[in-house]
Amino acid sequence: MAAVVSGLAQTEGAAAASRSAEPRFVFCVGRGSSDHAGVYGKYLASTLAGLPTGLAAPSAAVLYRSGMDLRNCLVIALSQSGETPDVAEFLAYSRLHGAVTIAITDKQESTIAQAAETVLRTHSGEERAIPATKSYTSQLATLALVWSIWSNRDDLVEPLDRLPGAMTAVLEQEDSIVDEDLNIGDRSRSRVPRKVGHR
Repeated sequence: MAAVVSGLAQTEGAAAASRSAEPRFVFCVGRGSSDHAGVYGKYLASTLAGLPTGLAAPSAAVLYRSGMDLRNCLVIALSQSGETPDVAEFLAYSRLHGAVTIAITDKQESTIAQAAETVLRTHSGEERAIPATKSYTSQLATLALVWSIWSNRDDLVEPLDRLPGAMTAVLEQEDSIVDEDLNIGDRSRSRVPRKVGHR
């Protein structure tokens, strides 16, 4: 996470280069948890930059060869490994058909990174957890940084700079949090709200 935030200059360059192309629509493309990170990206692009944004359907291009005109579009591909086949193929297809492309991935040498014009590394390392915790949160942070910079929202960039320290502080309380969680038992109920990041 700290590496994502410390890569501010690279993210500023990516945001500036993509914005200069004046895209009128944004596609986010990913699979699994990366697809859900794209939902968050969709809200950010729409609310901060005022750009219509959707989640791509890679099969429309990869399988059905629809011949989409992607000029004036920005395509953001999300993949921890950078080797998700249909995401990589859709990104290459998008670039060939006129889109500006960004890859958000951990591996600089991956297929997706090679297919994109711009690569933003998450520096999350090998993902061993089934929920993809590291890669997912680093993708969210990267997307937040991109769209905050794009929209000239310094008031949103500064809190992101504090995020690594805040996460470290929480992790240092892991034992007490686990103990408290185990003691709750049946005494409470959980509620899942619908906010940014929920479909």
